[in-house]
Amino acid sequence: MKMRDLKVNVNGKELHLIDWKGSGAPIICVHGLTANGRCWDALAERLAPEYRVIAYDLPGRGDSAKPAAGYGIPAHAEDILAMIKQLGLNRVNLVGHSLGAAIGCYFAARYPERLEKLVLIDGGMDPDPRLREVLKPSLDRIGQVFATFQAYLDYHRSLPFFAEWSPYWEQYFYYDVVHHPDGSVSSKVSKDAVSQDIESFNTVSINDLHREIKTPTLVLWAPQGLVVPGVFVLTREKGEEIARIIPGSRFSVIENSNHYTIIMKEQVVHEIKEFLAN
Repeated sequence: MKMRDLKVNVNGKELHLIDWKGSGAPIICVHGLTANGRCWDALAERLAPEYRVIAYDLPGRGDSAKPAAGYGIPAHAEDILAMIKQLGLNRVNLVGHSLGAAIGCYFAARYPERLEKLVLIDGGMDPDPRLREVLKPSLDRIGQVFATFQAYLDYHRSLPFFAEWSPYWEQYFYYDVVHHPDGSVSSKVSKDAVSQDIESFNTVSINDLHREIKTPTLVLWAPQGLVVPGVFVLTREKGEEIARIIPGSRFSVIENSNHYTIIMKEQVVHEIKEFLAN
């Protein structure tokens, strides 16, 4: 299924969308803190054309606008609502990874009439205070200039998160950067956008939202976490609790996955298809 790129204007800013225009029910995919919509390529190709999969770059990432303001979990949820209306959709399935899962929880609690089902991929809880240090390699690339795209790839391949490499990572990282005339590259991610999104966790408790959510939710967990003992974006205990308290929900372990590689796993495709079909 061939994807198409388009731009939509929502809440005064332009967002870049990737649309795998299948004929089935719509799925909107929301990526993590420093990622972009192309992280969903592997998943989307396997879900379409059975579903219409729509991924997008959060503001401040990829080819979406990078305004000075308009970030934070509530603002991102409002953008999704505006996007649904702009695309002429009614009710959608929402899939979120990491920060995208937190946004998904907020959206489900505030706009349940727009959701069929919710999928949380290794995210959806208040952050562990140790996360900032563990995520430092991902945050440090923002603002750096790498001499070549190959140097950028080599940097990521050296990180333990990406020990299980895939060609999908190469196309994701190729889109992730600005390619300068001299051959050097730098990330498209706005450091200010990331900072504002991190700060929004100080005013929004994701854990407090769980009991407000009535949308059936699939919680997918990466047992290897962030490849640092004891540090998880989503703990197993919290994931099981979320699935237990939200009606019609379930929890599943995605074997041999960490926080990053989980979105590439074939098991995730099977879990989502089964959940959405029932």
